[in-house]
Amino acid sequence: LTIAGVCSYWRTIALSFPAMWSKINYRTMSRNQIRLFFERAQNHPLDISSCDIFGPNGMDTIAVLTSKLSTIQSLDVARVPVASPSWNPGQTHSDTLQTLQMLTAASTRALLLKSFSCSVVDTGSISPMILETPLFQGNTPSLRHMELERVRMPWCRGFYSNLDTLSIAECPIGNFSPSDRDICVILQDCPNLRELSLSLSHYSSIDNSSLGTARDPLLATSHFPREPIQLHSLRLLTVKM
Repeated sequence: LTIAGVCSYWRTIALSFPAMWSKINYRTMSRNQIRLFFERAQNHPLDISSCDIFGPNGMDTIAVLTSKLSTIQSLDVARVPVASPSWNPGQTHSDTLQTLQMLTAASTRALLLKSFSCSVVDTGSISPMILETPLFQGNTPSLRHMELERVRMPWCRGFYSNLDTLSIAECPIGNFSPSDRDICVILQDCPNLRELSLSLSHYSSIDNSSLGTARDPLLATSHFPREPIQLHSLRLLTVKM
């Protein structure tokens, strides 16, 4: 924005380069700036960070993201901490889950999406977010990097086979945690993994009431592979409990 305001000549140059407007940070930019950047980026691949779809303007944000999904190459979704001014104290665990599913269940093909991260905290429940459908219906052929914090989704075979970096953090140990066979299914489906990080948290009990009728999709579909799992490209393995 500063460059475009120097003079008319510099403004013309700035507006002719969509790449200059392709990095959008929801935490540091105003709504007007975000709208302006989306417009000026045109169809250039977008990098979107700190996107809080759970705030007061969440529905509008989801509508914009789904309309631009075919041009997004990096998407970082996070439910902001309680101290943030955009945090919605009235949103319950189930409300947060429903909002997240409105975005991740979009059927638009995310052909350029290379990186997806999602962190959901401060929902008033220790239970993880368990989504009903795979990320963008599995229409993510370019996806290489995925980070999930307190979020779970169905691990359908073949949908994430191109991943080279995977991080699953803050999953409770118990009835709704990944079992040994779940981990085996994940590893079997990601033969090209270079970095794998698993961080499990121990809780004495799980708030089942906040889950409704949902059941962990991994536990429902897991099976031990018959053949040994070989990860020839793995360079970094991190396991925390």
